Amino acid sequence: MGEWVLKHSRTIMIVSGILAVICVSGVHRIQPAFDVEKTMGRKVPYVDKLLDIGYSELGSLYTYDVLVTLQNPDDAKKPDVLKRLEMLENRCETYHLTKRHYSILPILKDMNRTLNENKQEYYKIPETSEMIAQLLLLYENAGGSETNYWIDYDYRKLRLQVELKNYNSAEVENDINDIQQYAAELFPDAQVSAVGNVPQFTVMQQYLVRGQMWSLLLSVLIVGLLLMIAFGNVKLGLIGMIPNLAPIIFVGGVMGWFGYSLDMMTAIVIPMVLGLAVDDTIHVINHAHLEFDRKKNYRYAILRTFRVIGIAVVMSTVILVSTFLGFTTSTANNFVDLGILASAGLIAALVADLVISPVVMRHFKVFGEENSTNENTID
Repeated sequence: MGEWVLKHSRTIMIVSGILAVICVSGVHRIQPAFDVEKTMGRKVPYVDKLLDIGYSELGSLYTYDVLVTLQNPDDAKKPDVLKRLEMLENRCETYHLTKRHYSILPILKDMNRTLNENKQEYYKIPETSEMIAQLLLLYENAGGSETNYWIDYDYRKLRLQVELKNYNSAEVENDINDIQQYAAELFPDAQVSAVGNVPQFTVMQQYLVRGQMWSLLLSVLIVGLLLMIAFGNVKLGLIGMIPNLAPIIFVGGVMGWFGYSLDMMTAIVIPMVLGLAVDDTIHVINHAHLEFDRKKNYRYAILRTFRVIGIAVVMSTVILVSTFLGFTTSTANNFVDLGILASAGLIAALVADLVISPVVMRHFKVFGEENSTNENTID
């Protein structure tokens, strides 16, 4: 294999460059999102039952509330305010995940229609504040108990509840941001906020995933610095980062092109593969350096490295990949994804160590100038 690598150095560099471009373009397609159905999968009995409830007529998976706090008491009785709330409801209906919504408006519209001989044209918001106040009073005197949830005692707060038929953290985050922005435009003098467990859980998910990506960037910088210190050479440390960046780029490309979402499970794959790959990189470069110092010849050093530690590096990767492939037997999709992506990253790291690193070391002469007369037989 060492002879093959040295013979096809130019082809290896060209193919590696093309694959890197393809993978980098795939990285931009990754969406940070936690999707219950896609991440866990219906093979998990709990998830299957949960999704059945969410897609049924009566049930819903999750809900979130939009709370509008108006400037003055009794503002919630004004027809123009309630009509703006109706516009907010209409905006919610355009979202893919929205199943239905609730507010004070159906109560008022139904009461207005009831008092007008059940004519459908009266299923609308009354035109005067006095009529709205009378309908709310009549509803409460008749035993209605739901108004306290949708409107407060001082008539300053309006609540809109949105039910979700499914959950995707990226979509929910976009929906909540959009509805808050639109509500702020409709009620410029009011305070608007999304409340409930779903907004908090969504923010936590997105912060966690993005935080892990920032930690990955920090890990790459630290590993690069440590390689420079370990090898005692800045140039050698930077060259050593190439096989460590290869699995990162490759896993990112696989995730992007094959539609893997970036969630809590898949976000740990890349830092983990980076930690595993750096061991083989240190072994390969250190041994190549050792062999080069003996005869000052890159061909000799590379071939000796393949012969002495090549099998050990390959077998350690085979053992790791075999272990991670065990995760693919899980019923949960996120463990299957972990096994596939981790295995792909480890294989990419191995290929980079055995194929790309020798070519780069020889091309850039990272250990110094060689003595071309010492292309002796491999001991």
